[in-house]
Amino acid sequence: MSVKKIFEFTLPMDIDRAVNFTCELIVTQTGKPLNYSEMNVLKGMLDNKTYTQIAELHKYSEGAIRDIGSDLLKKLSAALGIRITKKNLRTVIEQNLPAETQKITPSEEVVPFNTPDYQIVGRERLISTLIAKLQKDCRILLLTGITGIGKTFFADQLAVKLQRDFPQSLLFNFDHYQNRFDHSQNIDFASIAAQMLTGWGETLTTEERKDTQLLFNWVVTRLENNPYLLVIDSLEFILNPDSDFKDEYWNKFFSCLLSANLCQTRIIITSQDLPRQLYTIGSRYPTHWHCQLLKGLTDTEQLEFFKQARLEISTDLEILTYLKKIGAAYEGHPLALQVITGEIISEPFYGDVIAYWKKYGHEVEKVEKSQQEQQESKTNLDDDVFKLDRYSRHLEKAVRERIEITFKRLANDVPKAYLMLLLASVYSEPVLEIFYLHTLENLELDEEERSIVLNTLLDRYLIEEMIDDNHDLLLRQHNLIRSTAYHQLKKSKNRK
Repeated sequence: MSVKKIFEFTLPMDIDRAVNFTCELIVTQTGKPLNYSEMNVLKGMLDNKTYTQIAELHKYSEGAIRDIGSDLLKKLSAALGIRITKKNLRTVIEQNLPAETQKITPSEEVVPFNTPDYQIVGRERLISTLIAKLQKDCRILLLTGITGIGKTFFADQLAVKLQRDFPQSLLFNFDHYQNRFDHSQNIDFASIAAQMLTGWGETLTTEERKDTQLLFNWVVTRLENNPYLLVIDSLEFILNPDSDFKDEYWNKFFSCLLSANLCQTRIIITSQDLPRQLYTIGSRYPTHWHCQLLKGLTDTEQLEFFKQARLEISTDLEILTYLKKIGAAYEGHPLALQVITGEIISEPFYGDVIAYWKKYGHEVEKVEKSQQEQQESKTNLDDDVFKLDRYSRHLEKAVRERIEITFKRLANDVPKAYLMLLLASVYSEPVLEIFYLHTLENLELDEEERSIVLNTLLDRYLIEEMIDDNHDLLLRQHNLIRSTAYHQLKKSKNRK
């Protein structure tokens, strides 16, 4: 074997970049984006996996994998004008793959290739601005905005980029706590403080756990004198209806850290509601605190989002008009756009924006009209600083209604996928795929039916994939989708 051949054999190919390039070739040839199943098969083939391996990995039948693979190879052959087989696919793509123009550093988080990077479209500059604040004097960053706007994902992006400055981090998601305990029970400061201390390796006696003031002093001292990163997600669950803290120690906690002469820790908070006491305290220390309201995508960002979702963004005025109407009706709300895009790229439209509009455009126009009426009746809201925006609340209602419409269509199109969506809403945290598969087995679905259900939910963006710290593939529902599904699950049980 020659040196040249050894080099070619050992040189790794950027699979994700190759997949994206190959997808562009197919979309150019067919005018239709690839669905989730096709993407999985394509990636497997480019990674030199056999059809059997791809089938085992993604729980498909091998016959279905071969059919999908054969169809993809025919489309690629037509696109490049040469005969492409599974054996020469990787070599042909490597030869035609454009030179890479930008390197990805190891510290950057890689988003799964099949998921639109919708939550950070247009927000790169804001991320850089907030990172700079936290690296200087800002001790507490509060991210607010309506549900589904991307607060949690945005906070995660900040945390990833701050790892070098703050290598030790703690995450508390109060939405998860709320699902573990009775809804009438407060999430008290002492319990969370004890978890912080044990997370840092401290040993607590039973008496120490009951002494809230001791825990308070202990935690505050640690945070003031160590460069920790503390991320608190869904703060609204520890607020009462007046937007004050249910446990007064939370107010004392944030007050102490903002007013201290020294505080090496940085805190990132997400909340749908603006915490009244924290806002008041923070206003006294403007260099130590910043409140950032996350809004929907702008017109340009919306088109970029649709482009990332592999919808055809061309000079066709009719298509652009319809996509702009969809974006405007929901004020660029990322989750609403994601759910609608999932419908457009799925059966029976397969990316045909015009066909989708002819079928469901009246729904979007109804929302658009309602938003216009709300805008015309809107008064000056600047005086009410403790409410995010009544208009945004109206938007949240529109987004919820859009998700309910999507659920209704799913129930009609793929009833078993709809049932799986409702049953999975009991998982408040991401779970391994095996949890979904066991549920489907209990419903007495065979292997092919289980595959159809999972792929349907993934194709329509009703469940999402993520990789955890152990490199395990997990499935999750967005909080708004999960809450809507759980509400419908309870309604169905009550009817029985």
